[in-house]
Order: sequence, then structure tokens, then C-alpha cells
Amino acid sequence: MTAGRGHTSIATIAAGVGITLALALGTPEKCDADASSAEAKLELTLKEAVELALRHNRTLIDARYKRQTQKFALDVNEDRYRPRASVGSSIRNDRLRGTSSELSVGPSLRIPTGGELRLSWSRPLSDRDRGPEGWTLGFQQPLLRGFGIDVETAPTRIARINERRNILSLHDTVVRTVTAVIREYRALIRARSAVQISREALARAVQQLETNRALISAGRMAVNEIIATEGEVANRRLALADAENAVVAANAALVSTLDIDTKTRIEAVEDLPAVAEQNPDVESNIATALANRRDYRRALMDREIAKINMRVAKDARRWDLTLQGTVSGSRGGEPGRTLGISLAIPFGDRTPKLRAMQARSTLRSAEIAIVELDQSIRIAVGQATQRVQGAFHRVALTRKSRELAQQNVNIEQQKLERGLTSTSQLSRIEGDLVRAQTDELDSVIAYLNAITALDQAMGMTAKTWNINIDALDTEPTDTASLEAQSAAQDTHRPQPRVAGIANEPDARRSMEGGQRPARTTQALMLSIQEFEKVKDPAP
Repeated sequence: MTAGRGHTSIATIAAGVGITLALALGTPEKCDADASSAEAKLELTLKEAVELALRHNRTLIDARYKRQTQKFALDVNEDRYRPRASVGSSIRNDRLRGTSSELSVGPSLRIPTGGELRLSWSRPLSDRDRGPEGWTLGFQQPLLRGFGIDVETAPTRIARINERRNILSLHDTVVRTVTAVIREYRALIRARSAVQISREALARAVQQLETNRALISAGRMAVNEIIATEGEVANRRLALADAENAVVAANAALVSTLDIDTKTRIEAVEDLPAVAEQNPDVESNIATALANRRDYRRALMDREIAKINMRVAKDARRWDLTLQGTVSGSRGGEPGRTLGISLAIPFGDRTPKLRAMQARSTLRSAEIAIVELDQSIRIAVGQATQRVQGAFHRVALTRKSRELAQQNVNIEQQKLERGLTSTSQLSRIEGDLVRAQTDELDSVIAYLNAITALDQAMGMTAKTWNINIDALDTEPTDTASLEAQSAAQDTHRPQPRVAGIANEPDARRSMEGGQRPARTTQALMLSIQEFEKVKDPAP
């Protein structure tokens, strides 16, 4: 009789469970409606988030503006061997002869051997001192200090090397921005997945609470057992609130990196990709890193600059021996010619010796830096490779742990219905399931981030994501122009991969083969324009 009443009570609560869950969790539609009243919603895939950051991130925009000054600095340095000219005039007042004036023009040209060719022309302008026009063609060539192409072209070669370094610095800024977006996008996915886990755990706790009430009504459970279940419901609600706060924080971090409106609520429309095992070869990865790492390439350039400065410093200690020659004349007169050699020997000035010592020390430091960087790259790439392998094994372990925890919960629920266990024991096992689900989620995120970190350690981030640095090495213009450039680029190059590492076919197929079709950049721009209208409504 009692058992019959118990089963009847359990059956009667089935219809009310949905209402109870709705009151406990709230409906997603209502939550979205409330959120949309204060926030603008923007749906983004990971690829679209990266593209948006490349256009909006202020740090990257600032780096692109600075590149314009750097490019112009190189152009100015390249003018070293282009003809130059100066135009001058003078006015003199003499008490005896009165006022006189003169106009002069003086073009000049440097040559890569260190020499210089000058032409000067002058003409009196006042009628009182009107005389013949005069001209002088002069040439001078250092024979010791400053002689030779290596020394003379040193500033230009250093400027060209610095330009290559500046491009690598822009590359680094792009990679840091892209890596931050990838991690923060995944953090947002992780936070939203944690909310789902918390909601499901709360739903199970609420359902268990109703079941326990029915068992108490049927006389099959002690009244005090309900206290533990109610405590479990309260804990799950608190965990859900914490998870929702984590979503807000993750959204704010991503919005900050994208540099868009702070009221934007980003919807990560991608799920986590299927995890595929990677078997990267450490030695191959190290070779790739040494060929592609920007910091290593900059270190090599620093050594090259140090060698050039060393050569210049040695040259500065030589005597100043210069060959000079001039040809001058005037209208109607015979030209005059001069040829001579000048010699200057410095005594007591130890500054050139000091500069040579400093240049030698800088060169040694550059060579040591290369050795140290080579070692650190080998260690970093080796550790990053091991982390990828270890993270994959952790994914497999946490997945198995989650499956076993789910089975334990099912068994414990059946035992509770038969009175073979307690609600506190079920709550403990429910907590084990939530932890196992969270651990699996964290392990998948950690594995994907480990792959991204390995890409960064090898200097392959830009290549993996098909980012054209040359296309970004331009002065930022208005948004419409940037969108047009992006659309034009997308029609002439293959679609960027969604996955974050080479040799990841399973993950790529999982992400590209989903039900949601990949949006083109033009479609993304349309969605962004709609978003701009929402966040900035017309008056």
C-alpha cells in the first residue's frame, strides 16, 4: 500500500518538474530578451573574431601608423646618393661701394666610395657690381678614413636592416593580437560551456529534490534527508551564478582585445573542435622555429648591424687623408685647375679607440645573444611539443573519468530510489560528475591552447591562419576602405584554416564540416554593420 502511494506520488510530480525547472533556471528566451535590451549581440566564429581584431585592435592600428614613419625614414636614408641642390642669396652693404647682392646655386652628389662631387655657380645681382658669372666644380675623395664602399654605405645598409626588423616587430604585434583573440575566444566558449554544465547540474538537483519529496510523501525516505537535497540545489544555483559571472568576464576580455563597443555581447557560434592526436617531431619543430622565429631573425640582424658598426669604428681610427681637386672659371675667362692632398693626424683623442672597444663589446653581446636564444628556443619548442602530447593524454583521461562519473550518478540514483543509499552520497557523486565534466572541458581547452602555443613557439601563427602581413603593412584608413581591401583579398587567396595548427585534419574537418556554413568576410562585414546600427541607433 505504501509502495503504491509512493509510485503514484512520483508519477504525479512529472508534470510539475518542467515548471519547477523553469522557475529555477529561467527560460533562455527571456534571458536573451533581457540581455538584448542593454547589450548588442554579435555572432562570431573564431576566424571572424581574428579578422575583426586585425581591423579594430588599437595596438595593431598604432603599430601600422608607426610603420609609415619607419618607411619614410628608410626613404630619407636612401636619398644619401641622390643629387641634392641648394639655392642661396646674399646681400652685403659696404660703406665705400654701397649695397651688393649675389645669387648662388650649388648641386652636389655623393658616391658610394666616400667621395663627393660639388658644383657651385654664382652671379652678382646689383647693377653696380655686375660682373661675369662664376662657377666651380669640386671633387674630394677620402683615401684612408671613410674610403671604400663598406664604410660609406654602412648607414644605408643599417637602415635597410632596421626596416626588416621593423617589419618583424609588426609581425610580432599581429601574432600577439591573434593569439590573445584565440585564447579569449576559447575562454568564452569555456565559460558558456561551464554555464551549461551548471544548468544541467541544477536541473538534476531540482529533479532529485522533487523525487525526494515524493519519496518522503510515500514514507520511503526520512524527512531530514530533504535537507541535504535542498542544500545541493542551493549550491548548484550558486555555482550557476558564478559560471554566468565568468561568462561576463570572458566576454569583456574578448571585447577589450577586439576594441569594439563595451556593451557588445559576443556569441561564440563555434563549438570546440573534435580533438585529434598530434605526433609532432621535436627536432623538426626546432628547425622550423629557427627558420621562422622573429626574435631569432632579429638577433641575427643585430649581429649583422654590430659587424657593420665594428667596421666603421675601426675605420674611424685611421688618418684623414683626402684627395681634393677643383675646376673653376667665369664667362669669358680661362678655367683654373687645382689638385691637392690634405692630411690630418689626430693626437691625444682616445674617443675613436673607445668607440672601437664599444663596438667590439656590442658584437660579442650580439653573438652571445644568438647562442642563448638558440638554446632557449630549443627548450621552449621542446616543452611546447611535450605539452601538446601531455594535454592530449589528459583529454583522454578526463573523458574516461567523465563517462565513469556519469555511470556512477545513474547507479546511485537507482540505489536511492530503492533506499540503498543516502541523498548526501548522491550529492557527493553528483559533485564528482560536475568536476569530471569541468575537467574534460578544461583539458580540451588546454589542449587547443597548447597547439596554439606550439604554433607561436615555432613562429608559425601567421602562416597557420593565412595572415598576410604585407597587406597589413599599410596605413590604416577608414573602415569602409579596409573592408573593401579585405573582400578583395579573400577573392584571391584560399580560405584561412579554422584550426590553429598544421597537421590537424580531424579538427579542421570537424570545424569546417559543421551544420553552420562558413561566412565570407563580406557576410561578416554586413553583420558588423548591423551590429553598429544596433549599438549606435540613429537619432
